[in-house]
Amino acid sequence: MTSPQDPNQPGWSQQPGAPQPWGAPPAGSPPPGTPPPGWGQPQPGWDQPGWGQPQPGWGPPPAQPRSFARRHGCLLAFLVALGVILVLVVGCVVTMGPTIGMDLKLLADLQPRANQVEFQWANGGTTWVIHVAPGHESEAVDMACHVVKPDLAGTQFANSPFKLVVSQGYILADETTPCS
Repeated sequence: MTSPQDPNQPGWSQQPGAPQPWGAPPAGSPPPGTPPPGWGQPQPGWDQPGWGQPQPGWGPPPAQPRSFARRHGCLLAFLVALGVILVLVVGCVVTMGPTIGMDLKLLADLQPRANQVEFQWANGGTTWVIHVAPGHESEAVDMACHVVKPDLAGTQFANSPFKLVVSQGYILADETTPCS
């Protein structure tokens, strides 16, 4: 199928009636792959660089020096968090260590006559509550005078209140119990 020739359409020769081969470049045109005239040439009054030159703002950002804090931010945050945790643990050990140690000493010294020793914090002080084992209620005064008072003496808990109680909560002896 043939189409009528249009002299205004590129690709046709200026001679009317002269057909061009299909796919052939128009007569007088530059070879394929060359830019049209004026392309790639600097335009008068423009300060834009030619093709192939990087444009400002294009491409990867320029490498910038990084500070210690940016490069080691995670490490620094980890070390700060670790330091805070360490301070808290040391604070708890210093505060609670002697109390827990005394709790364990009383329980060990009162076995098998006591089945539980606990401490209660009240008004900034410690009160020791010793639960007397069933069947040993009659020994409460002896335990208060010969075990609890000597264990607390000479420590930071020397003047701390204590009480020996039964499972129902009745007090059998305390720091005011007279010793013979």
